[in-house]
Amino acid sequence: MTRYAKHFGVYERVRCNTCVDSLAEVQVPGSSASSSTWILSVRTHDSRSQIHAARLIIATGLTNTPMLPSLPNSPAFAGPILHTRTLARDHAALTAPGIADVIVLGGSKSSIDAAYMLATARPGITAHLVIRDSGNGPAWLAKSYATPLKTPLEMLLMRRAVTCFGLPLWDDESVGYTWMRKLLHRTVIGRAVVDAFFAVIKSDMIAGMGLADHPETKKLMPSVDPFFTATSLGIDNYEGDLRELIREGRITVHTADIARLEADTVLLSSGEEVPANAIICATGWQERPNLTLEAPLTPKALGMPYYAIEKDALVARADAEIFARFPKLRSQPPQNPHASHNVTSNPSFHPFLLYKGMVPPAYLSQRNLAYAGFMACIAGPAMWHVQALWMTAFLDEALPVPLPEQGEVEYETVLYSRWSRWRGPQGPGAKHVECVFEALQYLDMLMRQLGLEWWRKGGVVRELVEAYESKDYAGVVEEWMRGRKGTSV
Repeated sequence: MTRYAKHFGVYERVRCNTCVDSLAEVQVPGSSASSSTWILSVRTHDSRSQIHAARLIIATGLTNTPMLPSLPNSPAFAGPILHTRTLARDHAALTAPGIADVIVLGGSKSSIDAAYMLATARPGITAHLVIRDSGNGPAWLAKSYATPLKTPLEMLLMRRAVTCFGLPLWDDESVGYTWMRKLLHRTVIGRAVVDAFFAVIKSDMIAGMGLADHPETKKLMPSVDPFFTATSLGIDNYEGDLRELIREGRITVHTADIARLEADTVLLSSGEEVPANAIICATGWQERPNLTLEAPLTPKALGMPYYAIEKDALVARADAEIFARFPKLRSQPPQNPHASHNVTSNPSFHPFLLYKGMVPPAYLSQRNLAYAGFMACIAGPAMWHVQALWMTAFLDEALPVPLPEQGEVEYETVLYSRWSRWRGPQGPGAKHVECVFEALQYLDMLMRQLGLEWWRKGGVVRELVEAYESKDYAGVVEEWMRGRKGTSV
């Protein structure tokens, strides 16, 4: 990353070891009410200062501040209670002599990564994977190669033919193959084909991981159909055999909540008492950036998540459109009746609301604020690359297409948010927009708004069957600059 930053002239503009304490917005003297600037109060280990900025991009991402649960009677526990964020730093302490049992709390890929790391660190360590009964259960795990064709999973999901099984709201007649998506998702026969396709995906993942082969591995069987999984999916990229570790008891799996901590024991809601020298929490991340906002700034105005008992008049309209376009989303998977940590069912939770996943609607006309890295997408590097260009063009007032009216922008933003909530109901889709099968159509949309060619394979057949990769978007910055007749960014 350092070499990359130096190559592109970014390195000398980076302030390392600097924390942002607060963010304020002030009106530009003598300007209209819609013109403002930003003040960031920052500090280093020995100084404090302010940065004044005409434009601001918040790029702290979705995994910025760890979320640590409140565990009953935690002060009595003798060992450390850590988050997976510090796993690399604390590896030596967690695998030191005298460590025999470690609790790993969570059912995501990161929790299984932690359990695998511990179980293979040295003989004598047992990783106890505790998947909360009040949570969403274990996430799906898949082999790197998917379907009977044994295609790399990330390549499968970026083939235009396969994306037709997705449900992109940002579809457009100009993209092509729209008739195929309408056939698949708006007819009874088409939806049966979609169900059969995802049944093959599910069967392949279960068989590939051997989840049904042993009573203990069955505990890692997700309850949610892969269709509704979105980005809550992990890849089995381990050198050894995860299933063997579970069968041998070097990783144990418990479906229960932590009822109470004692000095060297964890009491589970199932009645089990599990020995523990340390606890690792793979419990996710806080919903919004860890920024102190100076009044009158509010999370709501900035498009950040917030909690309040209020109704958005656009939600009912958006839901009606979503269910009309994609009837399958009406049949949501059953919610866990014991769930207590799911924002999806919390009526006071309001998610990120960002136009195109990047701009708060309230700041659209000012063009002085954008968010980078606040969408989850299977095509991460390509998406970040194209998003960065879109944000640059937006902030520079150089998008070749006019932006919609304010009311249309607000509705579209709510529409995307609600679509993500129904598309991945038991994953992060309720907090922010995410897309897997729809990633290519999202990139198409941004490319069209930038005035760039989005069909980049050089032929109808190749466009349909070849997988898109990051290299397909190499040179888009230069293409855009040529379209601006030599002006620089």
